[in-house]
Amino acid sequence: MILELLANIGHKLNNPGVLLVKVGAKTMREKSFFLKNTKNLSFLDFCAYLCDPKKEEMANHAATKKDVRQSAKRNERNRYYGKTTRNAIRDLRATTEHKAATDQLPEVSSMIDKLARRGTIHKNKAANLKRKMALKVNALKK
Repeated sequence: MILELLANIGHKLNNPGVLLVKVGAKTMREKSFFLKNTKNLSFLDFCAYLCDPKKEEMANHAATKKDVRQSAKRNERNRYYGKTTRNAIRDLRATTEHKAATDQLPEVSSMIDKLARRGTIHKNKAANLKRKMALKVNALKK
């Protein structure tokens, strides 16, 4: 079905692989596409392919391409460290024993400080998180 749709659209434009896409209220533009494996492609997959913003913007210079790669790596690393720290904070908040919470507090505080140092979170947010955790641990003492 998709192949027939694409063939009809390409035939009408006298250019297979080009599709007219509505941009504004009255404006249309041509969008080219290249699909390798179209055998099991559904219409929704094709629409997702056309609407994917990552395929729209592409770096042209080597330095820009490298920056995109580096920022993707940093983003992945920051997400990992942030999620690990959030899990540690969640575990500390779930602790009901004062001794266990006291043992976990320095490790979690260190993780939060590292996030702030890397710039993943703001230093004031780090201070607020550490303060709330210290209050929680001290409240367990009673």
